[in-house]
Amino acid sequence: MTPAEINTYIGRPYRLGADGPDEFDCRGLVCDVLQRHFGRDVPSLPVGPELAALWSERMGAGAWETVDTPAHGDAVVMRGGSDPHVGVYLDSAGPGVLHAYVAARQVVWTPLDRLRAMGFGRLSYVRCHAVAPSAPV
Repeated sequence: MTPAEINTYIGRPYRLGADGPDEFDCRGLVCDVLQRHFGRDVPSLPVGPELAALWSERMGAGAWETVDTPAHGDAVVMRGGSDPHVGVYLDSAGPGVLHAYVAARQVVWTPLDRLRAMGFGRLSYVRCHAVAPSAPV
Protein backbone atom coordinates (compact mmCIF):
# COMPACT_ATOMS: atom_id res chain seq x y z
CA MET A 1 0.00 0.00 0.00
CA THR A 2 1.54 3.25 -1.14
CA PRO A 3 1.39 6.64 0.62
CA ALA A 4 -1.02 7.82 -2.10
CA GLU A 5 -3.33 4.87 -1.38
CA ILE A 6 -3.11 5.56 2.36
CA ASN A 7 -4.13 9.17 1.73
CA THR A 8 -7.33 8.06 -0.02
CA TYR A 9 -8.56 6.71 3.33
CA ILE A 10 -7.43 9.54 5.63
CA GLY A 11 -10.31 11.81 6.59
CA ARG A 12 -13.11 9.43 5.68
CA PRO A 13 -15.76 9.64 8.40
CA TYR A 14 -15.99 7.23 11.34
CA ARG A 15 -19.36 5.55 11.83
CA LEU A 16 -19.91 2.57 14.12
CA GLY A 17 -20.72 -0.51 12.04
CA ALA A 18 -19.60 1.03 8.73
CA ASP A 19 -17.43 -1.06 6.42
CA GLY A 20 -16.77 1.43 3.60
CA PRO A 21 -16.23 2.60 1.09
CA ASP A 22 -17.19 6.08 2.29
CA GLU A 23 -17.42 5.55 6.07
CA PHE A 24 -15.65 3.10 8.37
CA ASP A 25 -15.41 1.86 11.90
CA CYS A 26 -12.08 0.34 12.91
CA ARG A 27 -13.05 -3.25 12.08
CA GLY A 28 -14.55 -2.29 8.73
CA LEU A 29 -11.40 -0.37 7.79
CA VAL A 30 -9.10 -3.29 8.63
CA CYS A 31 -11.22 -5.70 6.57
CA ASP A 32 -11.38 -3.32 3.61
CA VAL A 33 -7.66 -2.50 3.56
CA LEU A 34 -6.51 -6.10 3.99
CA GLN A 35 -8.87 -7.37 1.29
CA ARG A 36 -8.46 -4.53 -1.21
CA HIS A 37 -4.73 -3.81 -0.90
CA PHE A 38 -3.22 -7.04 0.42
CA GLY A 39 -5.53 -9.69 -1.10
CA ARG A 40 -6.28 -11.21 2.31
CA ASP A 41 -9.44 -13.17 3.07
CA VAL A 42 -10.69 -11.39 6.17
CA PRO A 43 -14.29 -12.01 7.19
CA SER A 44 -16.28 -9.15 8.62
CA LEU A 45 -15.10 -8.89 12.20
CA PRO A 46 -17.97 -9.24 14.69
CA VAL A 47 -17.99 -8.03 18.29
CA GLY A 48 -18.51 -9.88 21.55
CA PRO A 49 -18.49 -13.69 21.80
CA GLU A 50 -18.60 -14.07 18.02
CA LEU A 51 -15.23 -12.31 17.74
CA ALA A 52 -13.67 -14.65 20.31
CA ALA A 53 -14.98 -17.67 18.37
CA LEU A 54 -13.68 -16.30 15.05
CA TRP A 55 -10.30 -15.51 16.65
CA SER A 56 -9.98 -19.07 17.99
CA GLU A 57 -11.01 -20.61 14.67
CA ARG A 58 -8.60 -18.51 12.57
CA MET A 59 -5.68 -18.89 14.98
CA GLY A 60 -6.25 -22.65 15.26
CA ALA A 61 -6.37 -23.06 11.49
CA GLY A 62 -3.15 -21.11 11.04
CA ALA A 63 -4.88 -18.42 8.99
CA TRP A 64 -3.88 -15.80 11.56
CA GLU A 65 -0.86 -15.67 13.85
CA THR A 66 0.39 -13.20 16.41
CA VAL A 67 3.85 -11.83 15.62
CA ASP A 68 6.34 -9.83 17.69
CA THR A 69 7.59 -7.62 14.88
CA PRO A 70 4.98 -6.17 12.51
CA ALA A 71 5.27 -6.15 8.73
CA HIS A 72 3.54 -3.90 6.21
CA GLY A 73 -0.13 -4.97 6.14
CA ASP A 74 -0.34 -6.69 9.53
CA ALA A 75 -3.37 -6.00 11.71
CA VAL A 76 -2.71 -4.11 14.94
CA VAL A 77 -4.78 -4.71 18.06
CA MET A 78 -4.49 -1.49 20.06
CA ARG A 79 -7.14 -2.30 22.62
CA GLY A 80 -8.83 -5.60 23.31
CA GLY A 81 -11.62 -6.64 25.63
CA SER A 82 -15.22 -5.57 25.27
CA ASP A 83 -14.31 -2.32 23.45
CA PRO A 84 -11.59 -3.35 20.97
CA HIS A 85 -9.72 -1.04 18.63
CA VAL A 86 -7.79 -2.28 15.59
CA GLY A 87 -5.87 -0.83 12.68
CA VAL A 88 -3.41 -1.76 9.94
CA TYR A 89 0.37 -1.44 10.35
CA LEU A 90 1.89 0.32 7.35
CA ASP A 91 5.52 1.22 6.80
CA SER A 92 5.42 2.98 3.43
CA ALA A 93 5.15 6.41 5.08
CA GLY A 94 7.29 5.50 8.09
CA PRO A 95 6.06 3.00 10.68
CA GLY A 96 2.49 3.77 11.68
CA VAL A 97 -1.08 2.60 11.90
CA LEU A 98 -4.05 3.45 9.69
CA HIS A 99 -7.18 3.31 11.85
CA ALA A 100 -10.73 4.62 12.06
CA TYR A 101 -10.52 6.52 15.32
CA VAL A 102 -13.75 7.31 17.13
CA ALA A 103 -12.22 10.25 19.06
CA ALA A 104 -11.21 11.93 15.78
CA ARG A 105 -14.46 10.83 14.08
CA GLN A 106 -12.47 9.85 11.01
CA VAL A 107 -9.78 7.62 9.54
CA VAL A 108 -6.31 8.71 10.63
CA TRP A 109 -2.73 7.57 10.18
CA THR A 110 -0.75 7.67 13.41
CA PRO A 111 3.02 7.21 13.65
CA LEU A 112 3.82 4.17 15.78
CA ASP A 113 5.69 6.23 18.38
CA ARG A 114 2.63 8.47 19.01
CA LEU A 115 0.12 5.73 19.81
CA ARG A 116 1.14 5.57 23.48
CA ALA A 117 0.24 9.26 23.92
CA MET A 118 -3.22 8.42 22.53
CA GLY A 119 -3.71 5.76 25.20
CA PHE A 120 -2.64 2.76 23.12
CA GLY A 121 0.40 1.58 25.05
CA ARG A 122 0.03 -2.15 24.53
CA LEU A 123 -0.01 -3.22 20.92
CA SER A 124 -0.22 -6.70 19.49
CA TYR A 125 0.28 -7.61 15.85
CA VAL A 126 -1.62 -10.21 13.85
CA ARG A 127 -0.55 -11.56 10.47
CA CYS A 128 -3.28 -12.83 8.17
CA HIS A 129 -2.07 -15.62 5.87
CA ALA A 130 -5.30 -16.48 4.07
CA VAL A 131 -5.35 -15.22 0.49
CA ALA A 132 -8.72 -14.04 -0.80
CA PRO A 133 -10.19 -16.30 -3.51
CA SER A 134 -10.31 -13.40 -5.99
CA ALA A 135 -6.79 -12.17 -5.23
CA PRO A 136 -4.02 -12.83 -7.73
CA VAL A 137 -1.61 -15.49 -6.55
